[in-house]
Amino acid sequence: MAVSILTNFEEFIVYDCSKKPNANDSTSIARLKTITYDQFLQEFDFIYDTFSREAVVKGRFDTYVKSDTAKRGTQTLDKEFVASLDNWRKYLAIDVAKSNLKLNEDELNFAVQLIIDRLIFLRFCEDRGVEPYGQLKSAVSKGNSYENLHVVFQAADDKYNSGLFDFDKDKITQSLKVTNKVIKGIIDDLYPPKTASTISVQCL
Repeated sequence: MAVSILTNFEEFIVYDCSKKPNANDSTSIARLKTITYDQFLQEFDFIYDTFSREAVVKGRFDTYVKSDTAKRGTQTLDKEFVASLDNWRKYLAIDVAKSNLKLNEDELNFAVQLIIDRLIFLRFCEDRGVEPYGQLKSAVSKGNSYENLHVVFQAADDKYNSGLFDFDKDKITQSLKVTNKVIKGIIDDLYPPKTASTISVQCL
């Protein structure tokens, strides 16, 4: 979703959701348009022609989004998300390689990608209310972070019956050693005020 609409029927506000939010942003950041209740009549054509069901079906909503959000010129969430993924992979790969010397290059790449994919999937499930919000943070809050996290992965295997958590095929990640600092750092990046919204948008 490229834009969001907030309204309390006194104001109709359109926000650009393709930009990465920061914790200290003012409410004006990424705000595309504000229409107050006393402007509703004069702005009715714009609202209807852009946001009505008919407008969406005819593509006018998409045209508005592409034309108006492009004017902002800041880095999009797509690029932010890709950059974050690259950083997580490098950060985790270096740590796993140092702590698990018997892994070959293919095994290392497999393990790192699988861990990242699992974290993103579960974090997305949290935002959708399928998983308890904050369970990843709770899992790494004390003790051995990766071992605790693996318990969450195993529960997901029972719940989703998905290849992503298939430990009959995955014989590598179960016995890995990952330092607390690294896994906590990645998980911290998945929550506000950092990149949680990035994940939500990317997975829509």
